Amino acid sequence: MKLTEDQKTELKKFGWTPCQSFWFGTDWNSKKNILMTIREVQPLPDAEGYDFVVVGYRKKEDEE
Repeated sequence: MKLTEDQKTELKKFGWTPCQSFWFGTDWNSKKNILMTIREVQPLPDAEGYDFVVVGYRKKEDEE
């Protein structure tokens, strides 16, 4: 799923920089840093911190 041009324009109005669409996931018991997971897919500029727009979620199914 990708953002439409109208959605990108709306994000830019509020100071957000749209990025490529990608999926990432984690759980609270994971020892992996979520930011490092994101940076594996999306290069980010150097900064003191980041804000992200999350557009959805779903419950992780138990793995058997």
